[in-house]
Amino acid sequence: MRILIIITLFISILFGAAKELSPLPLPKTYFINLDIYPCDRFCLKEHLENEEYLSFMAKMQRKYLEDFKEEYQRLASLLNAHSLLLATQFRIAILYPKRLKKYANKAFKALSAYLLQKDLHFEISSQSFGDKADLFDLLDQDSRDLTILLISYNESKLLEDLPISTPLFVPTLYKYYTNVDSPSIYFGGIDYPAQAKALKAISNDPKALFYLKNSYLSTKITQEFNQSTPVRLYAVDNSVRNLANYFKNSKSLDGYTTIYNTPLVKTALILSQMRLYKIKPAQKLSTQINYNPKLFHLTQPKDRSGLLIATNFGHIPSLLYAQALAFDEDLAFEWIGYSSCIGMENLLDLPKLFQEIFVDNQVRYETNIKQIKAYSIEEYQILPSQEF
Repeated sequence: MRILIIITLFISILFGAAKELSPLPLPKTYFINLDIYPCDRFCLKEHLENEEYLSFMAKMQRKYLEDFKEEYQRLASLLNAHSLLLATQFRIAILYPKRLKKYANKAFKALSAYLLQKDLHFEISSQSFGDKADLFDLLDQDSRDLTILLISYNESKLLEDLPISTPLFVPTLYKYYTNVDSPSIYFGGIDYPAQAKALKAISNDPKALFYLKNSYLSTKITQEFNQSTPVRLYAVDNSVRNLANYFKNSKSLDGYTTIYNTPLVKTALILSQMRLYKIKPAQKLSTQINYNPKLFHLTQPKDRSGLLIATNFGHIPSLLYAQALAFDEDLAFEWIGYSSCIGMENLLDLPKLFQEIFVDNQVRYETNIKQIKAYSIEEYQILPSQEF
């Protein structure tokens, strides 16, 4: 019996594990407010009264801390939360017209993913404006390290005479498609001239181009293709749903290089109509305007196969990509989020994750060509004779 006890003790000691406290700190909880509508004191109080503590923590802003300091500290301690009482390293504001709130939310999620991945303390606010006076008022408000402004080309005049003392980044506009030249305003818009140049380098004549009628951006891109050699142009009315009149007598488009400078829904319609009228183009090309995973839902496999799309998306670090996906933001396709991260990284002088830099206040992007297959997207292999 004594021998059995000794053997048992020996085995227990041999396989026993030391009970030591882990040196790793407990993970912090971060509350991200994905609601783009502002929450004031009354809103925060209502969340507390309704015991909606997670919403209260997510929507708390530094300027309201004194009013709810006791409640906030108690909840931050219980939830092991990242606290606003810590020194904030960066304050960022996203400003946008009300109709662009969807894109403001995309920028918010992408920037949050980036800053969380780097474990930085930050505060991001998101506010809409109605007119230039509203925008001026918002720019005059609390101090911030960076302002991100989301506007369309039709609103580029808003950038004139802005009262700004901190960097302003506009991810939606390409600088050279505006008349703005301010040392404090930076641009991250898609480099359509470079994309047009790349597509022309891999294309053959003759060419036919479909573009959106009465669209400033579509017209500008069309001009890039129509500079050196004549291109047969088709102006598509955005309100027209039946494009039969464009193709009934267009059998002559057989063998053409067709360029789709139209929004995705219109491009899908054009491709289906060309198939219906048995038009067989030699090549199908597009700028980034049609680079969207919805392409696979809106088009037939035969229609999209062989489509070559020029894009400015570059390398995205895998950890950042995964972090953004947790926010339902796919940086491989979502331009606003992708460009906003690059602009913020450069303007706040953060350690580099992206290779892109500013040149003359415009982000300089590399251009690459994607080849659309029936059910996938691949890199297009550029031939030596097609270098751009």
